[in-house]
Amino acid sequence: MISGAYRVLGTNEDETFCSVCGKKDLSRVVWLESDRGEILHCGVNCASKLTKWSQAKINGQIKNAINDNNANIRYWNSHPMVIAERGDMKESEFVAFITALLRNENQNEFVIKGVVNG
Repeated sequence: MISGAYRVLGTNEDETFCSVCGKKDLSRVVWLESDRGEILHCGVNCASKLTKWSQAKINGQIKNAINDNNANIRYWNSHPMVIAERGDMKESEFVAFITALLRNENQNEFVIKGVVNG
């Protein structure tokens, strides 16, 4: 059994059994990541036992994970490279974006003002 701290990644229907207790045909499977990077899927009851959180807290963490995932999707869909790939960026915007990347090539994050949503 995995021990330590956990983070809720979300829920989906990729699996329908609990990797902790083996229960099958679950209607809801919670995906957890341990502090050591191990990922497991389990029912809400086992997730509650593993994390030592109430089921209400598990449900809150699931909502937070879904909101975080949606925010990440929105962020990446608005990223200049994605917009350029889709063909939704004007050539002048793309040139400005690449120029800004080249000027800031030593930075870990690029902050490009005026290229997308201005």
